[in-house]
Amino acid sequence: MTQIPLRYILHPREIVGQNTLEVLSVYRDHGVIPKGSRTDNYNKTPDDLSRYQRVDPGNLVVNKMKAWSGSVAVSEHTGIVSPDYLVCEVSTATHPRFLHHWLRSRPAVAEMRARSRGIRPNQERLYWDDLAAMRIDLPHLEAQRRIAQFLDAQVSLIDRALDLRKRERDLIGERLATQVQHTIVSSGPYLLRSVASMARYINGYPFKPSDFTLTGRPVIRIQQLNDPEAPTDLYDGLADDRHRLRDGDLVFSWSGSLSVAIWRRGDAILNQHLFRVLPALDVDKNWLEHALKAAIELFDPFMHGSTMRHITAPMMKMVRLPLPPLEEQKRLAKILDRAVSETASRQALLDRASLLLEERKQSLITAAVAGQFDVSTARAVA
Repeated sequence: MTQIPLRYILHPREIVGQNTLEVLSVYRDHGVIPKGSRTDNYNKTPDDLSRYQRVDPGNLVVNKMKAWSGSVAVSEHTGIVSPDYLVCEVSTATHPRFLHHWLRSRPAVAEMRARSRGIRPNQERLYWDDLAAMRIDLPHLEAQRRIAQFLDAQVSLIDRALDLRKRERDLIGERLATQVQHTIVSSGPYLLRSVASMARYINGYPFKPSDFTLTGRPVIRIQQLNDPEAPTDLYDGLADDRHRLRDGDLVFSWSGSLSVAIWRRGDAILNQHLFRVLPALDVDKNWLEHALKAAIELFDPFMHGSTMRHITAPMMKMVRLPLPPLEEQKRLAKILDRAVSETASRQALLDRASLLLEERKQSLITAAVAGQFDVSTARAVA
């Protein structure tokens, strides 16, 4: 087969959408769907949609920033997407679903990542000229259709298996959260203390984008606190010791994605919207980590109607928890630490199984679009 540049089978659209249309997003696990249908999506849609592009069923939609991670899909909806997406019509000589799978094959993913450009890794984007220069081995249309149908069915089976493992993982996490909540809130007939009085809370430094440098210490935001793999900005200037983060420090994110963790990834600098937590003399740090996780649930009634989840100083004074004696705090913390460790081990096994399924899916897609086996005689893989 002759390799064909994608520019010959894709035609970029730049049709401005209508504000009345639904805002869409591309997710690697669910394709092109309405933005508000994902409960874990905290990105607020801007008021100005004048630069948003129209998407129609059959259009290929590519997330410029996340194309290499699988955020490429053929839309089944009419709507609009932000300028961070490429919207393309697919030529009649190409089956859109075949192209969708081809772009998620290993060689295509690697090439999209290599072609992405940006000043920093977390700012890299795949632009039209870079996508258009990629070359595809395109079989005849009927072969494309058979491959696409085969992969649609097989990928769906694998994705259902992945969803089951994800659900099991979530249920294990929910059970741990319930145990933490019960242990902390129902620990005994102890005097109630406000969350504010249990520690000193030091907010991180309000960095501006222009502050970041090419070398230096990592700057930790909420994303980096929750995801060790998330890319980080760097800062090589002087940082006040109050904003320095060291192994063993307790960190509490009080805006957006509320979370608590003990930092164990080396010297860093804390960004705003994160507290470095210094426990009071009569409060054990490990117990306080669990107590703050329990307190997050208690903050919810005070956040009604808020467009952005965040905790205020008055809330921290209103939310109160029973404070056991120091030795009892340490005993309870050990029990919960064991529960956390056991939960992490079980979730790690599920993550490993999910990783193997993802690898199987990628191998199947890569082999099928390359014509390495006859899909008409292939057996189910899940």
